[in-house]
Amino acid sequence: MDSGQNLRWINRISSDGFCERLVRMIARSNGKRLFASLFVGAVIALAAAACSADSEPAPAAPIDTGAISSAVQEAVTEALKAAPAAPVSADEIQQMVRGAVSDIPAPEIPEQMSSSELQEMVESAIAASAAAAPEPLSASAINSMVEAAITAATTGAPSKEDIEGLIAQAAEAAAAAEAAAETVYQVVAEQTAAAEATPVPTFAQSEIKTGGTLRVVMPTDSNTLDPALSLSTMDNTTTMQAYNNLILRMPDLSLENHLATSWTPNDDLTSYEFTLREGVKFVHGKELVADDVVFTFERILDEATGSPARSALDFITGITALDDHTVTIDMSGANAFLPDTLSLYQGRIIPSDIDPTRLATEMFGTGPFKLIESRPNELVAYERNSDYWDTGRPYLNKVSIFYMPEPVTRAEALKSGQVDIQFPLEPSSVSGVESARGAVVLETASAAYLNLSMDVRVPPFDDVRVRQAIQAATDRETIRQVALFGRGAIANDHPVPPNDPHYDDSVAIPPYDPEKAKQLLADAGFSDGLEITLHTSTITPGMVEMAVALKESAEPAGITVNIERAPEDKYWASVWMTEPFTTVGWNGRNPDQAFSIVYKSDADWNEAFWVNPRADELIVQARGQANLEERKATYGELQALVVQEVPRIIPVFSPVFFGVRDNVRGVQAHPSRWLLLHKAWLDD
Repeated sequence: MDSGQNLRWINRISSDGFCERLVRMIARSNGKRLFASLFVGAVIALAAAACSADSEPAPAAPIDTGAISSAVQEAVTEALKAAPAAPVSADEIQQMVRGAVSDIPAPEIPEQMSSSELQEMVESAIAASAAAAPEPLSASAINSMVEAAITAATTGAPSKEDIEGLIAQAAEAAAAAEAAAETVYQVVAEQTAAAEATPVPTFAQSEIKTGGTLRVVMPTDSNTLDPALSLSTMDNTTTMQAYNNLILRMPDLSLENHLATSWTPNDDLTSYEFTLREGVKFVHGKELVADDVVFTFERILDEATGSPARSALDFITGITALDDHTVTIDMSGANAFLPDTLSLYQGRIIPSDIDPTRLATEMFGTGPFKLIESRPNELVAYERNSDYWDTGRPYLNKVSIFYMPEPVTRAEALKSGQVDIQFPLEPSSVSGVESARGAVVLETASAAYLNLSMDVRVPPFDDVRVRQAIQAATDRETIRQVALFGRGAIANDHPVPPNDPHYDDSVAIPPYDPEKAKQLLADAGFSDGLEITLHTSTITPGMVEMAVALKESAEPAGITVNIERAPEDKYWASVWMTEPFTTVGWNGRNPDQAFSIVYKSDADWNEAFWVNPRADELIVQARGQANLEERKATYGELQALVVQEVPRIIPVFSPVFFGVRDNVRGVQAHPSRWLLLHKAWLDD
């Protein structure tokens, strides 16, 4: 079980939030993976000690949550400073936590149940359930087991048999539920990296205020208003406000019904039936029907359209309107990822009665807002869609998105109150925003990453030994410190993050080794060294800093890296996929999308122009495997292949930061780097 899942169940059993804060601090410590031994060791022992309440009179000593938080944070931080490059084991963190809280008062544990007894019972019961289970235990199954154990331990006088019985019942119920609903967000929850977003307050409907104009600042204008042709985060943000997908991935990675109210797969996951929401209108008055969905996806899949999402959806073999509000999507093989994949930002539903040439400059969506003004390189403005299908929303009257080309200028606009949201917020600006009066930083872990892309058709990058030399000359930890200010996690030159169940930890992360790089260069005919130009921009936070870090780490290997910085408004259109060596920033996606849109030979965003038939086979093969272990093995081979061939270097996974004014409500940092405003409001 990963650290994000720990956070979810701990939060449910702790009303005062102590456990949530405790686990979050551990989970964020250098991005280390916390496995089940830590989960049922230190954390459960502390949860039983600090969160339980006997049915008898209240414990004598209250919990000093501030002292516990400080002690744990200090213990873990100091340990990581002492060995920043070495992994911290579950046992080591368990010892840190126990040592940190040993002198802090906590409620008495019920006499009949010590923390060590609880730990032993849970460990043995889960081990027995896992051994008996025909499939690996899912996150939800283990969640249920632990909740049952905690509940049993804190009420009455349970025996070992009582707890094991409850755990067995929970495991059986969870397994039955998983078997009955193998699809959609449950599958995504198991297969996608869990992300813990910055907590936001919840408000009763009566407390929510309506009206006002929300002002957002972004680095640059969008390239197009046509959803199918969306290229960047800026394009995505612009269309997000005026259109809807069938389904939308939320900040907690759950899937929210938008234009589809339900979906049902067939038994072998090769076809899905979607029921559409009735009574939905596009802003020009047309009512949404199934033909609009068919038109949208057939247009994306048409090679003549030039949609970058075509390769991510090329497994679709047919889209059929069964009636006005029912659509089926047929596929070439089994696909458990489809509902999540339909969240992709080219998948906004467009009307079938509009000439597609108008979509580049006009908007005809069903979304919460409608476009009222667009001034290139200056602003785009929206007003509330009074016919929006989600009754009562949006709460805002207007949204204005401004474009400012420099990170410092954007941060100052937020801190001074000229804008309400800075999106995205650069890591270099985080501390300044945090210290500014009236400004708040929202943060979430994510599968978003920074990378170096090499055009493998162009010398010297057409020689795998040169690419491997640059790989060996890449100091990942330095990049994490410089580009992400010590946040985020180390990556392994592929887009699957360490806390995703498809991550293969048997594939070693290439170490920083200048001497190996020199030898590889010599073997490739560059015994006197190599000089290359790296193109970068501030358009994505951390890219310039990553370029500078590579320049420094490559020098001892005999590689001279000249940095050429491009303007933000020119980078994606004129530099990326044009120059042979570039820095890039990608949003997080599920493994199928992450590999399909960049590594497939015919992908429109195959930025390295890498062609590998075996990689193509593995991508398609994994997509059709319903069994997690089989799919993990396939992705493991694919990860090893791209690490060896090095079409791209992915050194770090980056967290997502939003800067907001402290009166902004209903907005969360999204692990996919999406700005969702349909629930936003201003507490003025």
